[in-house]
Amino acid sequence: MADIHIKMKHDKDAQKLQQHIASVIEKEAGKFYAKVAWEKDMCHFSGPAVGTLQVQSKQIDVQIKLGLLTKPFKGEIAKNVETALQKAIQEC
Repeated sequence: MADIHIKMKHDKDAQKLQQHIASVIEKEAGKFYAKVAWEKDMCHFSGPAVGTLQVQSKQIDVQIKLGLLTKPFKGEIAKNVETALQKAIQEC
């Protein structure tokens, strides 16, 4: 079960939004020593946290399982993910 589960609605073209989010994730992944792999509309990531990000036609679904060292920062991580998603939606 995910420690953080975020669903965010959007009104953008899902494919364009996915491409934009993919470019943002690729830039940011190195900062967190994360590995990222895309499978169609689903991004799988691992590192200090493990999870998925799926860009659907009308919403983005993020599920994150935190590692032991990241659990104390759950609230801050969730807020940062939400902020980054909102920014990506606005920029797309």
